[in-house]
Amino acid sequence: GRSVGSRGMFPEGNQWYPRNSMFVDYDFIPTLGMEILEGRNFRRDHPADLDDGYIVNETAVKSFGWDRPIGKKIIWAGDKNKKGYVIGVVKDFHYASFHEEIAPLILHMSAGTPSYLSIRLHGKNLFRSMSYMKRKWQEFYPGHPFDYFFLDDNFNSLYKSEKKVGSLFRFFALLGIFISSLGLYGLSSYLLERRTKEIGIRKVLGASAPRIFIMVSREYVRWIILANVCAWPVIYFVMTQWLENFAYRAGIPYWAFLLSAVIVLTITLLTISHQSIKTALTNPADSLRYE
Repeated sequence: GRSVGSRGMFPEGNQWYPRNSMFVDYDFIPTLGMEILEGRNFRRDHPADLDDGYIVNETAVKSFGWDRPIGKKIIWAGDKNKKGYVIGVVKDFHYASFHEEIAPLILHMSAGTPSYLSIRLHGKNLFRSMSYMKRKWQEFYPGHPFDYFFLDDNFNSLYKSEKKVGSLFRFFALLGIFISSLGLYGLSSYLLERRTKEIGIRKVLGASAPRIFIMVSREYVRWIILANVCAWPVIYFVMTQWLENFAYRAGIPYWAFLLSAVIVLTITLLTISHQSIKTALTNPADSLRYE
């Protein structure tokens, strides 16, 4: 999440170039639940791994043009041209936001003091686990503050702008629906008031209350469907353009458009239902005397 650096590397068959790399230890890959696709992980019974072992991700193998990556030489220019060999290939994993494609990554070890400790926790008794780690930290590193972060929070922070935009859209969408509903309620009340006698005559001629409700609602449903059909291409274009900002993105499912139409229709029918049902249930005699 935070410890990826750019260091000068000479992968065999390639030129010198700053490559993304990360200092890890023997337990990094199993702790994070990563998968070794080829070769092996760093091992304590192989002392040479500490200075001479490298593990690369799938993208690095493709980028470096290696058919058989195990045993390939890598020279680290940052440590007096220290030479080592690839001992394993790890399955690609995201170490940056979805805005960026997964880049080649080299994992290697260092005898120095680590910058971060990665700890896997169960969801239960989190408070007790944190208290235990704090006590152990103070035992091993007295006088140093116990500073920690959760990996999921760290990744979530990469999408702050998207969350802000999402909150703004949510607020204005609800506000727009509320204002539209008020306008629709007023419009339906006005139109039904003008058709009071018409509805009374229809009831005298045998029209039932449900049929009158359907008749009144049909006009609104027609316009709502037309509005949705006109809006869908615009929404699809805008959302597609926004998703282009992400190297890894989800598609836009067709059911999302249908669901939005159903929601709008439901809100519309609920908005006009009070006046429509009230008018449909009115005594025809009262409707015909209405001025």
